[in-house]
Amino acid sequence: MILQQRIHRTYLEFQEEKGAMYTADLFFGSYIVAAVLKCCTCALINIRPYQAAILQAHNLYRSREPAANMRALVWDNFLAYRAAQWTETCYFEHQRRGFGENLSYFTSTGPPLSSRTAVQRSIGLWAAERPLWGRGPQCGAACHYTQLIWATTTRVGCALSYCPSLRVGMSQIQRNSQYFACFYSPPGNFIGQLPFIPGPRCSRCGRGQACVRGLCSPMPFGRRRRRSAKLSTKSEFLGIVHERSDGV
Repeated sequence: MILQQRIHRTYLEFQEEKGAMYTADLFFGSYIVAAVLKCCTCALINIRPYQAAILQAHNLYRSREPAANMRALVWDNFLAYRAAQWTETCYFEHQRRGFGENLSYFTSTGPPLSSRTAVQRSIGLWAAERPLWGRGPQCGAACHYTQLIWATTTRVGCALSYCPSLRVGMSQIQRNSQYFACFYSPPGNFIGQLPFIPGPRCSRCGRGQACVRGLCSPMPFGRRRRRSAKLSTKSEFLGIVHERSDGV
């Protein structure tokens, strides 16, 4: 299978209360090959306090889709380690090592965003692409979102680094940047494939899986359980509240 070959950039600017201007850049897909070394002045930022919230937010967005086979994501420390290695290069391109990858960065003319805000806004901006997806096998302008909700992806790991000087592409340099990456396995966004099988939630879970909050999850205690069709899920981390009353 061939990974979807697309380039998608979105530039957003927003004014903070303190008056500093921030720019957000999201990226999915590139075929530039370059040798990249770890940046000597970059600093990996500790986001361990947010790991559970990152995972919860991903699974909340996944549970919103009418998917028969949507798997629940689990945190993967190896993917987080690889994401950390990559963000520490301060090179804003895809490393293309067999993982799904969602990247974003924020630049500031004043103090950097807090680590919590950088993580929140990255995931929120990826999810905000949902209306741009045409519900077909091409991700179009929503490739971040379709990777986020790719049904057969089961693991995610993320990292955030501060980059005094972030290289973007082959020539652009962004100063005072925060670089966030989530790596996914198995990867998604394959050409000609839908992100998930449409249908009643959990109706196509595999053997050994139970339906938990609308997602196919490892079966607890060796038996299959189905939760109530009426669910109320929320993510305080992202300020999301999503209520669902259709069938799981």
